[in-house]
Amino acid sequence: MAAGPGIWSQALIKSPVCDVSFAAVQANAIMEDASQVVIGPEGFFVTVNDGHGGAEASRFATDNLYKHLQVHAAEEGGLGVPALQHAYEALEASFTELVSRSFEEHPRLACVGTCSLSGLVAGDGEQLIVGNLGDTRAVLGTSSGAVKKSDSKKGLIRSHGDDESVSAVQLSTDHNVNIAEERRKMEERFPEDKEVVIDTRGSYRVKGRIQVCRTIGDVYMKHQEFNQSPLPPSIQLKEPVTTPYLLSEPAIHVRTLQPGDQFAIFATDGLWDLLSNQEAVDMVARHSKEGIAKRLIRTALERVAKRIDVKYAELERLGVGQRRNLHDDITVVVVFFKPFPKVRTNIPLKIVKGGEDAGSAWGTEPPSPKGNLRLHTTTNRLMHSLACSCCMVDD
Repeated sequence: MAAGPGIWSQALIKSPVCDVSFAAVQANAIMEDASQVVIGPEGFFVTVNDGHGGAEASRFATDNLYKHLQVHAAEEGGLGVPALQHAYEALEASFTELVSRSFEEHPRLACVGTCSLSGLVAGDGEQLIVGNLGDTRAVLGTSSGAVKKSDSKKGLIRSHGDDESVSAVQLSTDHNVNIAEERRKMEERFPEDKEVVIDTRGSYRVKGRIQVCRTIGDVYMKHQEFNQSPLPPSIQLKEPVTTPYLLSEPAIHVRTLQPGDQFAIFATDGLWDLLSNQEAVDMVARHSKEGIAKRLIRTALERVAKRIDVKYAELERLGVGQRRNLHDDITVVVVFFKPFPKVRTNIPLKIVKGGEDAGSAWGTEPPSPKGNLRLHTTTNRLMHSLACSCCMVDD
């Protein structure tokens, strides 16, 4: 991701199984969002990862979740709920292994983590499976009526002035303790700990550290072996970690796709902090598919500019790092559903990454489902400066 506030985007990725609009913008000094879209003969897979405390966990999740999914799909008879659940289990285990191997030299890696969102449609194309940890969010755009042919030709879901509305349906759960239900769950899990959730500077946080309560990584809040030296005492939790404070199991939602289900928006909380679910769905419904992800981000940034009473051009001139006080990194993937063709063997594999590796592809060959799952977080990534002291994380 280049320095500065420019929006990276793939205006429209077309395929026989879906069309995808993809965009991202950086606010942090280091881009902590990382994401990937995979389209091929089996269907499509999307993952959007929102890192905190640094970018290592989000990049690791993006590099490895699809590989783990392929392995478990091969073992369990296809891409489905069990394969996705086990892929996340393997992802957490492999990241924990990486932290363990690096702990003496790079102890702060123990307090790097990521929220993670994924969506896939495979098989006969009739079910959308969504998994998430944290507050990255998937929102469906659905209508009760059919799309007009005139709209379809224009790439629109509906025309202006049409009485037929497109409704927003949230397909994921926000695991954030600023939501009363999530606080209640934490308090039920730790009935003897009166400080399991603390109001810090007007925001609830688990142990005063982090707002989200399900993540990949953050292993110092999950395993006592990482909540000790050489992790600096100022970062360590005061109490021994006997039960993980943060969960690493995803919430899974399965949607049987209906004729009116038009598209799904997968985005980090940087978007949802600025646009409501319905506002985002209305925007997608009223505009052309091409470039819609970038349009969503642009609209969100225009709201930031208006809030601080500056012109958009002035916001653009602010460098990365400076803008983090105004908004978060934002990643948006909009997937437009299509009926799956009966024959898909000739569909080429497309893999596109956003985030640090925005715009790069892995080529035309899929990773081997039975090959060695090498850990993609490289030594130079481990060596770069982590974005915060980890005693309090900006989620």
